[in-house]
Amino acid sequence: MNEKNWSKVNKKAYEKVGSYYDFCRPNFEIKEFKELIERGYFGVDMHVHSCYSPDSSTSVESLLLKAKKEGFGLAITDHNSVEGSLLANKLATSESRFKNILVIPGVEVTCSEGVHILFYFYSFDDLKKFNQEIIIPNLLNAMRLTISHFELLKRVKKYSCLISAAHPFGSGSCGLYKLNKHADLDVLEGINGTISHKKNIRIQTLGVETHKKFTAGSDAHVLDYVGSVAVFCKNKSIKGVLDSIKKGQVIICGSEIGFFRYIKVNFNKELSLLVKMGLKNYAKNRSLSILSALGLVKLRGRFSK
Repeated sequence: MNEKNWSKVNKKAYEKVGSYYDFCRPNFEIKEFKELIERGYFGVDMHVHSCYSPDSSTSVESLLLKAKKEGFGLAITDHNSVEGSLLANKLATSESRFKNILVIPGVEVTCSEGVHILFYFYSFDDLKKFNQEIIIPNLLNAMRLTISHFELLKRVKKYSCLISAAHPFGSGSCGLYKLNKHADLDVLEGINGTISHKKNIRIQTLGVETHKKFTAGSDAHVLDYVGSVAVFCKNKSIKGVLDSIKKGQVIICGSEIGFFRYIKVNFNKELSLLVKMGLKNYAKNRSLSILSALGLVKLRGRFSK
């Protein structure tokens, strides 16, 4: 156990689960990326957004070029859209300049309550089916579905996928664990690059207490921060990476962007939302989110529990 990296994590909880977390441990030192690669590990940023998310303007091509240059894989997990992930896979399998880049099929779904859930699939065919059967029929707007997280987690069981809470204690209503700490998830996002260090420590502590495995991602909406957080394992295939995460045979590593960069990134996100959604829809969506976060409005879909 690296005491330096775990100094703020609940020690009693760690003692209960033993040496398993010696391997699946959070590490906030980006400089260790190089060391891990030299030891034969492969890094994957499991939470990245492209221009197919309404709050990002980053092209899929630029994401792949950065992944190629720096030697990591990525999961393009756009908000309620699979187009970015599908395009990345198409480019990675058809164009020589993107050859050998690992793309994990993924999507970030916003449920009727406003909570965000990440889904990682073992095949792009399953990602397409999930989009056709779950996302499209229940799409309220680009930023929200009409289906509750209770019903979504029930209906997704027929797919071969890995389920993770995105930024579980995130701001506003987006953090699932603010609403339901007993949600039926496979893993927790142990490091999210856009939330505070304190919140990441909080979710890691909960993970230790509940014996949950971890995944990690930058949650980058701008190119600069893509790859700043990653899951490291010794597999370079979709199945290999997802199985390693599920078994806890990974090291999550990276750091948060910090307060001032967070302000800058969120300004860019809001500007992108405004441009893509239009003033009327933007104002409506943001008003609902704020009222929901304050507890003044309960946003529930047709399939709420």
